[in-house]
Amino acid sequence: MKKILPFILFLFLFTSKTYSQSKEMLENMTESEIKEKIADEQAVRACDCIDKFYSTEKDPNKINIKINDCITASAKTYQLAKSLASAYTKHKKKGSSNMNIFFGVGNFDADSFFAIEKSLFRNCNNLQEYSETNNYVYPNSVSNKKIALDFFIEGQASLHKKEYDKAIKSFKLALKNDENFSFAWDNLGIAYYSNSEHKKAIKAFQHSLKIAPNGLYPLLYIPRVYLELKNYNKSVENYQKALNIHPNNYEANIRIAYLYFNELKDKNSSFKYFCKAYKITKERGSSLEKDIISNVTDIYNNTEDISTLTTFDQILKENNIIITKLRNRDS
Repeated sequence: MKKILPFILFLFLFTSKTYSQSKEMLENMTESEIKEKIADEQAVRACDCIDKFYSTEKDPNKINIKINDCITASAKTYQLAKSLASAYTKHKKKGSSNMNIFFGVGNFDADSFFAIEKSLFRNCNNLQEYSETNNYVYPNSVSNKKIALDFFIEGQASLHKKEYDKAIKSFKLALKNDENFSFAWDNLGIAYYSNSEHKKAIKAFQHSLKIAPNGLYPLLYIPRVYLELKNYNKSVENYQKALNIHPNNYEANIRIAYLYFNELKDKNSSFKYFCKAYKITKERGSSLEKDIISNVTDIYNNTEDISTLTTFDQILKENNIIITKLRNRDS
């Protein structure tokens, strides 16, 4: 076992597209680093799986089923590798050659699914795009209990009418019948937010994230609540949490940019977020790019520190942005 275990785990990395290097690489990695590497590689396979049907399949229900199948297939492999990684790191610490490892063939836990999903949101363009259409269904998004769905539909109708107290009551009843109904938690949070019950809104969104930790709605609404409370630093902090999972989300990037620019009076920090937002709008053909590039140009041309300008030049390059520079730094 002493020699076989690292060899088996290394095979997961050696046969991948990214990590055909050496055994020393594995030995110098922590358990969390090994798991992240394997999750990213399995997510590449899941993304390839999604790419095969995404451009041709038009039915949102079928798209969701196929996406789930792609993630599930990778989650099963990741579960096995994750178990090997845990066993291997314990083996390194204890130096023991006697180890028992138990695998459930074809089984995987929720954490494995969410790890693959999270990596996909960071790296898979088609899933990034689809998740922002509001058609993507996260695990536990929808209840399979009719009574919970009936109360949820009532709540949505009340929310649409701006009858927030009624909506809150209905969503609570939905959750009483299915506490893992994440869409109900999201909508309860929105109802509280709309009713200016900010602390309750944050708690509802946080509960939703416990059930579906990659959920875009709660990740974007929590910083909105803090923004309304004028807690700008907390708003930035939570928008950055959203970007850790959804790095190409336009709202999170542009909100952070303007929070730094207008509220926190830190134009230099706003620069990279304006640039990323510009890149996103340009790729999507939005007319908003003109306003953003004006801010980018203004910040650059009013900066004198050479080190900062060097950093700005790199950010411009990364986002394929060319601006009119009023200052010749080489003169």
